Amino acid sequence: MKSIKVSIFIVVIFSLQMVSCKKKVKDPFTSDYQNMMRQNALIEAAFDDVLKISENIMMKNGDARLATTGAPLGCISDIDTVVTGPNKKTYTINFLLGCSDYDGKERAGKIIIEMDGASYNTAGAVLTFRFENYYINYSNLQGKMIMTNEGNGVYKVVVSDESGSGYATLNIVDIGISQWKSTHKRTITNGYGDNIILDNKYHIENYDPGINTFDGFTTDDKHYYANPSSILILDYSCTASGSLRYPTYGILKYKLEENPRDVDYGDSTLCDYTVLMTDGISTTTFSLY
Repeated sequence: MKSIKVSIFIVVIFSLQMVSCKKKVKDPFTSDYQNMMRQNALIEAAFDDVLKISENIMMKNGDARLATTGAPLGCISDIDTVVTGPNKKTYTINFLLGCSDYDGKERAGKIIIEMDGASYNTAGAVLTFRFENYYINYSNLQGKMIMTNEGNGVYKVVVSDESGSGYATLNIVDIGISQWKSTHKRTITNGYGDNIILDNKYHIENYDPGINTFDGFTTDDKHYYANPSSILILDYSCTASGSLRYPTYGILKYKLEENPRDVDYGDSTLCDYTVLMTDGISTTTFSLY
């Protein structure tokens, strides 16, 4: 009888070990990566939103109320345009407080754009974006973005703090402060020059092999960086919940803390926000929603 109990005990222990081993098959960093990728997309989307609004204003010579281009229709109180020199202008976009716009977003504060060039889409033009008490959906965005037009729809984009070396920040309401900086090459491949922002598709590539394309800290202070293995394709028409825009094509090589992963966004044929993440041994599939 004693030997039977011992045998049963051994079987139970073995079964528990097997269950424990099965649990280890799931990548233990999946939730950390999901959180990090969402925060990376949130702050990237905030700067992308600034770019969308600003491009529209500069294309339409200050009239930002044309629905076809996707700019806010009613929540800009005024736009101040000051000529500061030959081919130099400063635009200050003032938003109405507590105004929900056509896209469901609430913006407040000011976006200030310094343009050095005949127009924003002229090769050689340099645009510097700054913020004054600027909020989007109650989240405070701080930092600086410099966009240099290199011609034929190609731009160098640098996002940082005001000093140019530190991190821009997005104080995400009810979550905390996410830090982010980026240096990348942005190439518009569809819709360039047609004055309609929402049909744009663009590639993102690493600009300088010595500088990470994306570099940041999550709200729980976990450091990450990411570089595309080739190109990333983003499509304005492919937008997830919360106006987040994830790539539809390409592989990003992430490193969260000391845990590297490759994330495959797909082949650009689907807008499903499903990715494959691998550590080189096992692969995990999950949704970015």
